[in-house]
Amino acid sequence: DIMSNSWGGGGASQALEEAIIKAKDAGIVFTAAAGNSATDNNSTPHYPSNYDVDNVISVAAHNYNDSLASFSCYGSKTVHVAAPGRNILSTTPGDSYAVYSGTSMATPHVTGVVGLYVSQYGRTNVKALRDNLMASSVYGRAYGKKTIGGGRVDAYNFLNHTVAPRPSEPDPSEWISRPVVVESDHPYKNEEKFSRLLRVPGAKHIRVIVKKYDIESNYDFLRIKNAKGEVIEALSGRGDDHVGEYVDGDSITLEFESDGSVSRWGFLIEEIQYIP
Repeated sequence: DIMSNSWGGGGASQALEEAIIKAKDAGIVFTAAAGNSATDNNSTPHYPSNYDVDNVISVAAHNYNDSLASFSCYGSKTVHVAAPGRNILSTTPGDSYAVYSGTSMATPHVTGVVGLYVSQYGRTNVKALRDNLMASSVYGRAYGKKTIGGGRVDAYNFLNHTVAPRPSEPDPSEWISRPVVVESDHPYKNEEKFSRLLRVPGAKHIRVIVKKYDIESNYDFLRIKNAKGEVIEALSGRGDDHVGEYVDGDSITLEFESDGSVSRWGFLIEEIQYIP
């Protein structure tokens, strides 16, 4: 009924894709780990999770703060849902237990939820099952633009065919810009920690425009947090003119952290936007 695939790597394989298609034709669901390189699977494909076949469910990892795990790959067009993948207790060889993190930990959670669904309803159209899984997922800002479904898997919703509510997005025409300069050293230092609170009194929503970032991928991060200290977005790698995820309320916190190895150019923010 289900194939759980906590593995990945290498390029695309026609033979493997054809095998997955045969599984689809047999009504078998193929869950797959999205990857742990904190990169966008839209632009940097990860296999087997990136095969565009109706039975493939690509799974990102989230943490206990209901945020995307810092290591997790993502993709607004290629990753379907998120599931618990940080500090997961698991059985290990030798009649023992250990704690692991990764999208390989998140994938079996989805496999289990799908297993519950199949045990209750029997085999069904694999695409319809995947669509129901995404529609029933609990929306989170951290997943909204990082996954197709925009949420984390919820077993109760899924088994009861409950469509989870999705908040309406702010009107794009209402955003007001204000100049601000927040930047790292160029290049930044190793083992650096940087925090900056930005506030626009009375704002309903607030976000930053990152003019440029060039940060060691998967090791150093620029994190965007809301007033509760929840990570809304974590940037790593490279990008230009990036529109950050918005937070509710009138304040936003930027945190930058680097490890003790490679340092790159850093980041530059010249604009903050808000909706009064």
